[in-house]
Amino acid sequence: MPEHPPGNESISEGENFEFEYFYAKLQFRATILSYLLSICKSSFMKPLFYSILLIALFPGCKKDHSTKIEIYLLSSFTSAVVQVGGVPALSISNAVLAGQPLVADKDISFYTASTSSFKLNKDIKGAIQSLSTSAGFAVTVNKEPVYYGVFHPGFLSSMTIGVATIDPILFYNRELFMHFIRIDGNTELTLLDRRNDTRLLNALRASGRLR
Repeated sequence: MPEHPPGNESISEGENFEFEYFYAKLQFRATILSYLLSICKSSFMKPLFYSILLIALFPGCKKDHSTKIEIYLLSSFTSAVVQVGGVPALSISNAVLAGQPLVADKDISFYTASTSSFKLNKDIKGAIQSLSTSAGFAVTVNKEPVYYGVFHPGFLSSMTIGVATIDPILFYNRELFMHFIRIDGNTELTLLDRRNDTRLLNALRASGRLR
């Protein structure tokens, strides 16, 4: 019976070796996965398991904090009442930012767009609780104001229309709500609401802090 040429035998042996190596790798991975699933049954180990799984699935996911989001008090500004869609509204101009931010970028844990609220890592209640409508603020991206506002304590009977407001009295649990009064059918007034401005949301999304 004729023998196979030596060249054919070497190819066959090489393919067999590659198959056995690949099969061994599959067995090893299956063993590791089985072990991780077994420890996942423990409620104590579940956070560890999911952390490992996320790292394995998204090893290259990085958060971009190059764009800084900050909230500044205004050291000075000019306020005026203007007509917006037939409604008296507050307008802020000639604003000058304070030297240091009230809320630095590192102080912001996340932002919830549906409620226009910042979750902070620090308590600023002591710094704002005595402020009223004569005190202004600016929400900035890389120190460029996105929108202005004033502090408006909830006990005041008046309303502030046209700019965002912060209630310094009802600030609790390190959650900073940005309020804005809208009037149904007043499109011009709605356009002044920049709490979810694209520049702000894009910066928050890039840093993984948008909810």
